[in-house]
Parts: sequence; structure tokens; C-alpha cells
Amino acid sequence: MGNDFCATPYDTGKPFFFFEDLESLEKKMKKHDVEEVELSYQGSDDNHLALFDHCDVTPANFEEYVEYIDNLSYPSEIVALLYLLENLGYTLEDAKGKLEDVCVYPGTPSDYAYELIDDCYDLKKMMGNLANYFDYDSFTRDLIMGGDVCEVEFANETFTITNANCI
Repeated sequence: MGNDFCATPYDTGKPFFFFEDLESLEKKMKKHDVEEVELSYQGSDDNHLALFDHCDVTPANFEEYVEYIDNLSYPSEIVALLYLLENLGYTLEDAKGKLEDVCVYPGTPSDYAYELIDDCYDLKKMMGNLANYFDYDSFTRDLIMGGDVCEVEFANETFTITNANCI
């Protein structure tokens, strides 16, 4: 990782400093005679960039946070965690228990609606030539407005939570 994390002492007379792990944080806190700091992420890893501020990371839980985030699979678990933290307001501890309940589709709600209809229904067989008039956009809009799906942006990609109203 490198020196991706920054510690800003609450004592305004002390300098901020960068660190890479708990050991280097503790050494630098001792070196600068600092007891309390606020942590922030300054690196370029999208996982930490999106999640760090939502997880209330402190020196006491820093190591646990890094280990947990680094072991999540991308994109499904990272996007699910981001959705729980950012959209539903869960704490990290509560979100850990709900992570498996979130269904993540790698695409837009519109892509999801097209795939859902194509996989579940044979519109040609059911409707004949009228199938050409099925309004996928209206169906997508209804899914969004009904809370059935929710769009999430992460690392310049769009994902859809497909069971948004069931969590």
C-alpha cells in the first residue's frame, strides 16, 4: 500500500503525518508525542477511498478495518458494503452481518430490467408481435420508483442493487 493513510492530531500544534500500517502509526504517534488523532485515507485504492469515511476508523480499529476490507471480493462485496453504509446508514459492524443479503448486478438498472425480462419471460410467445411494444424504460422506472432496485456508482462503474427493498 505505501503511506496511504494520514493521521491528523487533535492538538493543532502537532504536525500531521502519513503512515501505512498500525505499527508505523503507533511509532509516529509516539515520535510526535500525540495521544489522539483523526485518520483519513489519502491513497488511490478505490476500495478504501469509497469506504474509509463511512467506517469510523480510529487507531483502535484500524488494523481490523484494513484486514476486513482487503479480504472482501471486488466488486460484489465491496459494492454491497458501500450500499449498506452509504445508502442505508448501517455501521460497519451491522453491515458485516447483512453483506450476504445484498444482491449486486454489474450494470445499470436498465440493463438489469432487459435481462430480467429476457430471462424470465418469452414475450414473443406470450404477446406475439405486441412484444415489440413492451416498454422496458417504463418497467425500469417502475422498478426504481418502487424501491425494487437501486443504482450505485463505484470506481467509475455502475452497479444495481436488485433486492433494494428487501434488505
